[in-house]
Parts: sequence; C-alpha cells; structure tokens
Amino acid sequence: MKNYGLTIRKIRLNKGYSQKEVYTDIITKSYAIEFEQGKHDISLFLFMQILDRLMVDIDEFFYIHNEYHLAEENDYINKFSHAANRHDSKTLENMYQSLLQAAPTTLTLVRQAELRLRIQSFNYFETYKNFENWHGNAEDIQIISHYLMNVQSWTLQEIVLFSNNADMFNQEQQIFFFKQLLKSLPNYQAYDRAIPVYASLLANILPTLFRKQEWDEISQALDWLEHLSREYTSSFFRVVFIYYSGLLAICQGDYKAGEKKVLWALNTLKIIDQTDIAAEFEAFFVTIKD
Repeated sequence: MKNYGLTIRKIRLNKGYSQKEVYTDIITKSYAIEFEQGKHDISLFLFMQILDRLMVDIDEFFYIHNEYHLAEENDYINKFSHAANRHDSKTLENMYQSLLQAAPTTLTLVRQAELRLRIQSFNYFETYKNFENWHGNAEDIQIISHYLMNVQSWTLQEIVLFSNNADMFNQEQQIFFFKQLLKSLPNYQAYDRAIPVYASLLANILPTLFRKQEWDEISQALDWLEHLSREYTSSFFRVVFIYYSGLLAICQGDYKAGEKKVLWALNTLKIIDQTDIAAEFEAFFVTIKD
C-alpha cells in the first residue's frame, strides 16, 4: 500500500487529527511517520483500522486517493450507465473508439462488445421505436456470455455486466441467470452499493418475464423491487416498480387500475427528465396492451 500513506496524511491533516489520535494502538509513531511518507506498506487489517479512526470508508478513500476521480472500472460503469439511460449513442461511440486504442485484454474485449451492442440497439430503437424484434450481433453476445459463464462466482461487477446486457441474451439464458442471481440477493440487500445494481437487474429482466408469462418470477421480482426501492434515494426504482406492477395488473385483468399506474409512472419519468426510458417503457406498454 505504498503511497497510500501520503493520502492518509492529507486526510488526517485536513481533519485536524494528530498522529497520536489516528495511530495509537495500531502502529508505532516511527512507523506512522514513515508510512505517511510513502516508505512502508501496511496490512489491509491495519489499514482498515486507520480508516475507521479517520471516519472514512474505503470507497471514499480510493476516490480521494485518485484525486477525486472514480477508479477506471467505476468510471466506465457510470459513463456507460448514464449514456445508455439517455440513449446517448455519441458518448458510447466515443467510449468505444477510446477502447479500440487499449490493450486487447479480456475486459477490454468484453467492454468493446458491450458498447457495440448498445449502440446497435439504440440505432434500431430510433428506427422502429421498440426493441421487440431486436437481435444483437451473435459474436458480441458470445464474448459477454463466455466471460460470464466462465466466472465461477459473480460479484457486483459481473452482475452489472449482465444487468446492462440482459436484453441481449435469449430469453432462456436471461431467466436462467436471473434465477441464479436471486439466490445471492438476500446476501447483498444490506450493502448500499448493491441496491441500485440489483434494482437495475430486476427492472431489466422484467420485460422478458412478461413476454414469457413467468408469473411467479414476475411476482418475486416485483416483491424484491418494492423492497429495494423503499428508501427515498431509490425513488426512481419505486417509479419503475409502480410501472411494472401496473403491467401485472393489466395482465391479470384489472385494466383500469393497471393503466392508471402505468400512465402515472410514464408521466413521472418524463417530468424527471428520463424521457428515453419513458419511451422504452411506453413502447413495451403498447405491446402488452395489444
């Protein structure tokens, strides 16, 4: 953890803490001085104790250490998510062109495939105003599928990758992966960073569950989406939950109540400037209604 000590020192001084306040009973004074000079590594166990004394969590520490920029992986995910939600093909194309200059690692190839698929899908939507008959490039889908199938245990990065590209897989694959991931959801429900990841997954998989009329899975997905969207910070996903619960009511014969929920959700998405998502949802509502 060389050079992390320099960032620890900056945080400590900015907070007005003495070395004694931070390091007592963790490391010696002489070791602390040299650690803050970048001369020593330190174990993760001791490092976490120091962060606890400073009242800084590890995610924020790395954000500060990286000069208040996101780490490369999180930066990519944030940019991709923002551009995808806005149907911003130009930004996605710029990201793709940048990746073409990177070394051809497994991760780079997966990201390139992901970007190509998303750009193609938005071009299709611009023409046909829905995704109903959209089929992505088989080779790109295979690149992502091969990666996911060969990771024995998924963490949040793989879940984000699947969630962002769920609609690219065939319906059977989507439902298979979804059922596997539901088993891990209870373990992550108390982890703040996981909530939007799983909520996005549920939102992205629900259209397939409706097309396949997987009513038990729809109910299970909606139960979890309702649970994950209870806090005000998850208000967007609460709107998504209301939209899909309205679709379910329509499918169960209560058209009036269901349509009321759907139209409210669509209008709310437009009000909060999520017009591209509203357009996708409206197009899917038409297919369900018909």
